Amino acid sequence: MPFQIPSMPALLEAATKLDQAYAKNRTINDKNRWFNSLRPATHNTDRLQDIQFIKNLSKYISENKFLYEKIDPAFKGKSYPWVIAPFLKEALSGAMLLDLSKITVSYGDEKATKKNSALAKVILDVFTINGLSEVPINKRKTCLESLKQCIEAIDTFTKENGQEKIQWHPGKSNKIVLTEITHELEALTKKIESEEGHGQAATLAF
Repeated sequence: MPFQIPSMPALLEAATKLDQAYAKNRTINDKNRWFNSLRPATHNTDRLQDIQFIKNLSKYISENKFLYEKIDPAFKGKSYPWVIAPFLKEALSGAMLLDLSKITVSYGDEKATKKNSALAKVILDVFTINGLSEVPINKRKTCLESLKQCIEAIDTFTKENGQEKIQWHPGKSNKIVLTEITHELEALTKKIESEEGHGQAATLAF
C-alpha cells in the first residue's frame, strides 16, 4: 500500500497524544528489559523535547489552520481543503519524519528502531509503516520543505505583528531547528541526485 499521510483530524489527534502513546510504549519497553525490576524507568530528555516540538507545531496548526493564508503570503487566496490543508499536513508530518530519521540513524537499522524505540513505534503507527524506507524519498523531502516553510512563515508573521515569539523546541533555538531541517534536506537532495545518476548510468549502459 502506498505511503499516505492521515487526514488532518487524525494527524492532529495523533500529535496531541504523542506523549501519552510514547509513555505507554516506554513503559512496555522498560518491562521487557533484562533485570527490569532493578532498573529505574527510562527518562529520555531528548525524546521528550522532540515530542514537545511536534506538539507545539500541532497546537499552532490546530488553532490557526483556517487563518494560514493570512500568515503565509504564498497561500493568500488559496483553497484550504485543496492547497493549505495538504501543505500543513506535510509540515506536521515532516516534523515527525525528521524525528524518525534521527532515531533510525541512531539505532543503525529499521528493525532495531521499531523494536527498541518507543517514539519510533508511535510515529510508525501514525503512518502505518514499518520503517522510514517505506516513505518515498521525494515525499520525505516535500514534507521537510513544507515544515521549513511553515516555521519560517509563522516566525516572520509573529515578528512583523509584534506577537510573542514561539519557542518551537524546548531544548533548541528556532535557528538550530531550522538548521537541522536544512541539513536533512541537503542529505536527502544528495541521495535523490545520486539515485537519479545511477538510474541514468544504468539506462545508458543498457
